[in-house]
Amino acid sequence: MITKGELALLFIRTLFGVCLNVVILTLLLLTPSPSWYWYNAMIYLALYALLVLSGSIYLCLYHPASIKARLMAPYSTDQPRKDKLATIFLLSAFATSIILIPLDVHHFQIGWKPPFLIRPIGLLISSLGIFGFYLSLKENAFAQPVVSLQKSRGHALVDSGIYSYVRHPMYSSFFLFYPGMALWLESLFSAAIGSLILISALIPRIVIEESTLRRGLSGYDDYLKRVKYRIIPMFF
Repeated sequence: MITKGELALLFIRTLFGVCLNVVILTLLLLTPSPSWYWYNAMIYLALYALLVLSGSIYLCLYHPASIKARLMAPYSTDQPRKDKLATIFLLSAFATSIILIPLDVHHFQIGWKPPFLIRPIGLLISSLGIFGFYLSLKENAFAQPVVSLQKSRGHALVDSGIYSYVRHPMYSSFFLFYPGMALWLESLFSAAIGSLILISALIPRIVIEESTLRRGLSGYDDYLKRVKYRIIPMFF
């Protein structure tokens, strides 16, 4: 049971994490742009901030173990070298895919712009991705940034809810969040190429994660047999 003092401290850490998250996304989207007054991006960032803040506060109040795990730094001194490299690769790929959107919209202008009616659909898809991200955190209190067996926290297999459909629903949410954002910001090129960049970075991380869990998490081998798809049902 978490005390009021611990909850207050967790709330402060959560707000700091949300602010840092929004600032980083803002810099990645607006720094490559000719002007910081990019109306479509500002609308997206406002919605993103609202959804992330709402989801984080919900977890803080009702699932504090989940948000506490997620607020851990994406590195540790005892982190395996392979996971360190995979994490750096994933973070770099994520930043690259985001930066690709303003570069295409304002500079490259490759391909067609999405039709106007597609843009709000993209916004909805991206919002669903954010919702899926927080849903996966709600169901899995062990989803920390560093791949490890959390024996001190009683690490147990999570195979219910969305984890009964795909093995890595948090990563699945990226493929709603990112292309949806790119469509709203009018870059079909980024929606396609950026998604390929993300999947190329996620594959080594998934391999390392599953290898670690197979070695030390009871029931994980059976889970791999029951849930065959990693990210996308019926496909991968």
